[in-house]
Amino acid sequence: MVAVFPIFQGPDELLHYSTIQFSQEPKNKNYREYVEGAKKIAFSEEISKTEDLTETDKISFHSGFIQSFAEDSKGKSEDEIKNTAWKKYIVEGYKPNVVSKLPGFYFISSLIEKILAQEDIFTRFFTERIFSALLGLLIVLLTYLIARKIGWDEKISLLLATLIAFQPMFSQSSAIINYDIMLIFTFTLFIYGAVWSLKDGLNWLNVIIMFLATALGIITKAPAIVLGLALFVLAIYFARKHLKIRNSYFIAGTIAFILLAIALLEFIAPGNYFNLLLRENKSHFDSIFQSLSKYFSTTLNRWDWSELSYWGNFGWLDTDIPSWIVGLTHWIEIASIAGLIAYFAFPQKIPAFLPQRKLAVFFLLIFLALQFAIRFADWNHFDKTGKIEIGTYGRYFLPVITAQFILISIGLGMLVRKYAIWKNILKVLSLSMILLWIYSLLIIIIPRYYL
Repeated sequence: MVAVFPIFQGPDELLHYSTIQFSQEPKNKNYREYVEGAKKIAFSEEISKTEDLTETDKISFHSGFIQSFAEDSKGKSEDEIKNTAWKKYIVEGYKPNVVSKLPGFYFISSLIEKILAQEDIFTRFFTERIFSALLGLLIVLLTYLIARKIGWDEKISLLLATLIAFQPMFSQSSAIINYDIMLIFTFTLFIYGAVWSLKDGLNWLNVIIMFLATALGIITKAPAIVLGLALFVLAIYFARKHLKIRNSYFIAGTIAFILLAIALLEFIAPGNYFNLLLRENKSHFDSIFQSLSKYFSTTLNRWDWSELSYWGNFGWLDTDIPSWIVGLTHWIEIASIAGLIAYFAFPQKIPAFLPQRKLAVFFLLIFLALQFAIRFADWNHFDKTGKIEIGTYGRYFLPVITAQFILISIGLGMLVRKYAIWKNILKVLSLSMILLWIYSLLIIIIPRYYL
């Protein structure tokens, strides 16, 4: 997929690459007057020219158009793009067209940009895509290790890792320049550390893993605040488990710790959190009830879009898998939900091959926490503007894909209650996911861009 998607055709990929390139501009910008307050935004000359010559605007959001191809082995305008020394910085009087100043994803990507500074833009760009692919590989490996840690054997763990690896939107996220893949990595790394600590107890290594994943996530993208909350909840859980103190003292200490954390957040970002919680920011609506009811009525008909874009919305948001495929996944999810209800309702009947309930509770809570965080952020913006501008694109929920697929596997296992049948079901699902990936690549993505 790194090779199949044309340059700049991943979601927001143009902005993310611009952010990487902008981070390489020298701090002392003597070569031009840097205008921080400039109203116009722009890309570097190199990015703008490459965008024009590769016809990015022509094909983005327009699934009926493809790039113009040359009749020989070299692409149209390829020599011009590779051999012209365009400027790699934003021209005077313009402010950069970038995504974020958070360094989590961009630090290593900018190192690649610096090391390959003398190479053409295609070499730099696709090498940075390979960095995303390496993060995707680590996520698949961590998924396998998480499955092994919760007690599943090698075959079941491999099947779970296969489900993740070939999920079409995860595969695409692992093949483009976008900080989403780093966020997915931090969530998966945190889940591994948390499962390890819940299963075998705290040790210095799993504690470091959880703190490292949380810190890396927070400097990558805002939804990682969920990891901070999860770390806090786990700290309370282990403190209650290991500290032999009276309940009243423990509750008082917990409240004091929460107030201290809130004060720290207020010190780091004055006003932002209290204003958000107390709704002191200017609202577009007369009341919270009106805002919420309008938000739900507006987004209800977008639910199918979130599901579709979770399973397969490729390229720059204009090429989808058929909706009937998403319909099939709904039936599997409904069956797994029924199984999960039985899993929690009848603990004495849980088969031996399923994990401990405290692990399932953790997977469920972190899954729901990200769901709430994304939808809360979407509503909060809607509350202030009256418009759906952030949205709930399916790829926003990929950070907890490992937890989600484990929960689905647990639910199905609880329904069938026999290991051999359960394993065969996972085999069928894994094969189906591989076929879906092949279908997405050969029937949807390649024809969209090349035929």
